[in-house]
Amino acid sequence: MGNSCSSGQAHKDKDNMSQRSEESGSYHVRTSIPSEKQQALLNHVSQQQHCGVLLEPSTAGQPTLQPLQPTATSPTVSAMNGKKPPLSKVLRGVAPTSISDSMSLSSPPGIHSPKGFEHSHLPPIVCSLSEDLQNLIMGRISEAKITTRTQKIVIYVCAADSQDCCVEKGSLHNVIYPELRAHCRSKGYELHIVDLHWKTPLEKQQDHEFPELCIGELTRQMEIAYIIPVLFLNNSLGTSLLPITIESADFKMALDSAESQVAQTLLSKWYQLDSAAQPPCYRLQPIASHIPGFKETSQEERERALEEWRGEIDRMLAIFVNILPQELRDTYLTTVVEQEVHNTVFMSQELAKRCIWLNRVYTPSEKTPENLSPREAELKRRLNNLQRDLANQLLERHIMRISVKYVCGGLSEEIPEHKLYVEHVVDYLKKNLLESIDAIMEEHHNKTVLKPTYGIDSSLFEELTQQTTFCQRAAQCSINREKMLSDIEKYIVSDNTSPLVIVGPVGCGKSTLLSRIAQCSLTWQPEAFLIVRFVGISAQSSSIQQLLHSITNQCSILTHGHQSYETHNMETYAKVLPALLNAICLQRPLIVLIDGIDQVKCYNSCTIDWLPNKLPDNVKLILSVAEDCSIFEDIKGKIDAKYFIKMSPLDETEATGILLSSVMQYNHSVNSHIKDCVLTSVQQCTLPLYVKVLAWQTSWYTEKEHEIVPKGNIIDQLSQMLEKLEKILGITQVQHALALMTCTKDGITDSEMIDLLAYDDCFHNNGTYVVWAPACLTWSRLNKHLAPFLQWTLTGGVLGVQWRDNTFLQAVKTRYKEYTTWANTMLYDYYMLQSKKTGRVALPIPSTQSDQISAFAISERFGMDI
Repeated sequence: MGNSCSSGQAHKDKDNMSQRSEESGSYHVRTSIPSEKQQALLNHVSQQQHCGVLLEPSTAGQPTLQPLQPTATSPTVSAMNGKKPPLSKVLRGVAPTSISDSMSLSSPPGIHSPKGFEHSHLPPIVCSLSEDLQNLIMGRISEAKITTRTQKIVIYVCAADSQDCCVEKGSLHNVIYPELRAHCRSKGYELHIVDLHWKTPLEKQQDHEFPELCIGELTRQMEIAYIIPVLFLNNSLGTSLLPITIESADFKMALDSAESQVAQTLLSKWYQLDSAAQPPCYRLQPIASHIPGFKETSQEERERALEEWRGEIDRMLAIFVNILPQELRDTYLTTVVEQEVHNTVFMSQELAKRCIWLNRVYTPSEKTPENLSPREAELKRRLNNLQRDLANQLLERHIMRISVKYVCGGLSEEIPEHKLYVEHVVDYLKKNLLESIDAIMEEHHNKTVLKPTYGIDSSLFEELTQQTTFCQRAAQCSINREKMLSDIEKYIVSDNTSPLVIVGPVGCGKSTLLSRIAQCSLTWQPEAFLIVRFVGISAQSSSIQQLLHSITNQCSILTHGHQSYETHNMETYAKVLPALLNAICLQRPLIVLIDGIDQVKCYNSCTIDWLPNKLPDNVKLILSVAEDCSIFEDIKGKIDAKYFIKMSPLDETEATGILLSSVMQYNHSVNSHIKDCVLTSVQQCTLPLYVKVLAWQTSWYTEKEHEIVPKGNIIDQLSQMLEKLEKILGITQVQHALALMTCTKDGITDSEMIDLLAYDDCFHNNGTYVVWAPACLTWSRLNKHLAPFLQWTLTGGVLGVQWRDNTFLQAVKTRYKEYTTWANTMLYDYYMLQSKKTGRVALPIPSTQSDQISAFAISERFGMDI
């Protein structure tokens, strides 16, 4: 396989998306239905989930709990002395569990919580909900099954030769897409096109960065959207790629079979043993390691370097074609379109059912030369196999073969026959895409659980889904803090009536600790209701008012069976919430966890007057807050100091272990010099967020001689990371794109962002068929390079991308603050429909009232002063 060098895991179900190699972290290689050896190689591949990764693996040690201020005894221990047992024990006789005695913290303890929850003390409405919705409402974190599909549909364009099909693709973007997008919008859906095939400089490199980007973007969209593959495949597979890895035995066989010393020297030059891989394999070296001009900024130097690189590729491909048997050629030799088809049609019956294949046939047809070279014959064989397999996999009505007269220079809409052909293509694609879109909408409506149920608004279910998803992922990656968890367990099962506050510096791992507490809580208190909020990961958790609104609604449903219909202001919540807590505690224990209370946005109020200093019996409230912030000072004025727990810092050994694990998680292998360089940095800073940033940076560096300069603190390391990103993608492009993201209040959708970038001249290239094509590529590359720091956010049915970490957000705001006015103006002009001539049609935010977006609506979405 072109990107894998080991074999032997169980065969994946065909309906599941195949997983990427742990070594390359990128994409798959396939030409047709897999042979036995190919399937073994495919089975080895495992997908890296960059987006949303929290780096603290569970292999670290257990730091010691340190109180914020010296006290005679631990508050959670002393609270149990001489006190009556909690209500849950009286009702159920449930004894507290001991995590240290019963289970390892390397796996989420919450998975051991009992099932078959009895419906006693539940309102009839809650009992009537489906099991999945009951788990969401009652906070059964481990048992909740999350539906990740949203009202987003993505047309993913697969193309063998972007120049050959540019006319058809241009019609898809400029003629078909605006009409289909308006149709989706009228139904409350987002329609987005992912099309990276525009013969950009990245695609011309003929290395593996471009196919990695394509498959990575496909994987990103498959997490949350319905995919419709549209394949443009005619009489060519496109540009051939060298295999990125070759198994040791296969490479040695190839070397021994090479006919000349020159061939052996060439292969040995570009493929070197990677002993860090499991099992060891031979890996293609970076282009710049042997062609220094590839790194030059001069266009002339780079063109010369690319020409030299293409020559090397041609010679090595000729060698592989001549010496590898057919089975290994199917395994290692590939093109981008073969990988895209493999990751869509051949790995999912659902995507095969939706895939549309456009096959243009020129007349008179080009005759196949009698004496094909070995490389030409190999490409012809693989093309025939791919087309045969597609014909067997796709619906017959989704295969469109159209004949058109060949004219030197390709298609031209100025030629009447070609114009009729394009019109036919438009009609066909529009009809079949519309059918697929309508079928997706019907399927989503029938299957989704996130809709109004028994008077409970769907927005609450959306909020609980986002909170639960975040919690589940974070809990799997937490550091082992067994001592701290043990003390918190004693607090939860005690009859203590004070809130508990967990405090620590920014980036110390408070969110991952709270997520572990959430899962452990239902082992400690199996009958308890659990309410969990991670501040800032959704619109309904971004401000104090919204936070209390969703918590009050959840409490009201659990208590009375309906939402709270009180006035939406702080004074009301300060009265209603305590009353609900007093009522709910008579039914079952209640545990409320709020992470990052200091990260609320001060749109209206940041007061903590609502926070009780004394809780009802059987109710526990745990907050986490960062040090040195105003809210922390306010909380200290309300809560006794003995109920503060300070996050224990990681020692150097723990931080080193996390860093090494994270570096290997993000990289197939790491240069020993870079590894030694980043390891020395943990002597200066052991914060998990700093380790996360440093580890992620190592995945950006492919040149051997490049060095990472650890800064020893989070802010400076983030600044260096953004500076490197500007060098990779272009300083103006990064400044403008990140400024737009930062100015949005609740995130921005993919389709909106492409529109906005398409309006910006710095994302234009007159060398591509549509001038704004670089905008598509830049947005995908930004998401790839910033994956662990971005997240999907669902707001009123609109799925946007926003910053995951508040520290990263503040660093971006500070660095690009001079572009804030420009970004706000762009956003305002876009949504007020002052469109510019870019070939894409501006559409406002979905609105059932009017197509015109009011200044108030724009202000609400983006937090701008209009």
